[in-house]
Amino acid sequence: MTFTAVAIILTYNIGLCLHIYKETVSVEHHEKFITKKETEFCLGLSTTWLSKYFCFFSSYRSGITRMFERPKFNILCIGLVLIEAVVGKKETKGGFVIIIFAFLTLTAAASRPYRSFHTNIVYIGLNLLMTMISIEMNMKVSGMKSTLFVDKYFFFMQLLQSAFVWSLLLCYFCFMCITK
Repeated sequence: MTFTAVAIILTYNIGLCLHIYKETVSVEHHEKFITKKETEFCLGLSTTWLSKYFCFFSSYRSGITRMFERPKFNILCIGLVLIEAVVGKKETKGGFVIIIFAFLTLTAAASRPYRSFHTNIVYIGLNLLMTMISIEMNMKVSGMKSTLFVDKYFFFMQLLQSAFVWSLLLCYFCFMCITK
C-alpha cells in the first residue's frame, strides 16, 4: 500500500514537471502575453483561460525554473512525511524540518515565483513563520531550559507570534486594497 501511494505521488509530480517543461511560455514578453490573455478572457473573446492548465502557468512569472514551485513544494511535503517515517530521534526530525522550511523560504525569496508582488510577500511571510515555528519547536523538543519553553508560556508565545504575523498580513492586504 505504501509503495502504491509513493508511486502515485512520484508519478503525479514527475508528470507535472514534464508538463511544465513542455508547455512553458518562457518568451521575453511573457507578462504582456498573459495580460493580453487575461483581458481576452474577461471580455469574453477567448476561453483559453479554461484550458490546458493556462491558469496554472499564468500565476507564475516567466522563466521555467519559477514554474516548478508547486512540484518543489509537493516533493518537500513528501520529504516531511518520509522524515516522520524514517528518522527516529525527535531532534534530528526537527533539524530536517528546519532545513526544509528554510530552503522553501530562501528559494521563494530568491526566485520570487509569482507574478504578483503581493503574493510573493505573503508566500515569503508565511514561509518565514513556518521556519520560526519549526526552529522554536525543535528548541523545545531538544530540551532547552528557559521559562519560555514551559508548556503554558510556549504555546501562548506561539499563538501570539502567529497572530502577529497574520495580523501583519491582514494589514498588508488592507494596504494593498487601498493602494490599488
